[in-house]
Amino acid sequence: LVNNIETAYSYVLLHQSLQGDKITESLKCIIGEYDLHYSNDMDITVFEENNTQLAALGYILDIRNGDLTDTEILKALSVSDDIEREMDYINGRYVLIVNKEGSVTVYTDASALLPINYAENQKVIASHDILIEEVLKQNNIEVKLLREELKGSFDFTRYEGIFKFNPSLKLNLNTWEFERYYPHNELVPKS
Repeated sequence: LVNNIETAYSYVLLHQSLQGDKITESLKCIIGEYDLHYSNDMDITVFEENNTQLAALGYILDIRNGDLTDTEILKALSVSDDIEREMDYINGRYVLIVNKEGSVTVYTDASALLPINYAENQKVIASHDILIEEVLKQNNIEVKLLREELKGSFDFTRYEGIFKFNPSLKLNLNTWEFERYYPHNELVPKS
């Protein structure tokens, strides 16, 4: 629940500079400078070891070995020297959050099947744009509706300043810069 709005299979990743006390009936995990609130029905796996923390929301599958558990996949990713190349083999419907040596990065799956929305200026990520709106309102930040003709187009949500996170991107939460991580090879046109 966020301000008494119930949203199933949901999460909010909130910078600790913002108030989140109106997020109730959720579970919570601290990731660097962020609090991850998630609903009781959200599938989540957290792995922590050697100053590295990974959280997978949704489900993940390593296409090289379908018998690996989510925890085993996260453990392998945690020790990888090139996590983006390892992600080439990770399938599923997920949002992956990696906190390695104080640098926090968020990855979407190749199709962004698990919804992910963000408000860059306020440092909030959530499964639903309405959750971001409610958190911002709680923090006395005005949220305006988007013009009708722009709703649902490109990366817009129904609110100004709240956007959809596009597939195959990673977002560095320290700098709030996006980078495409898949495909890693340049596409070459062929006749």
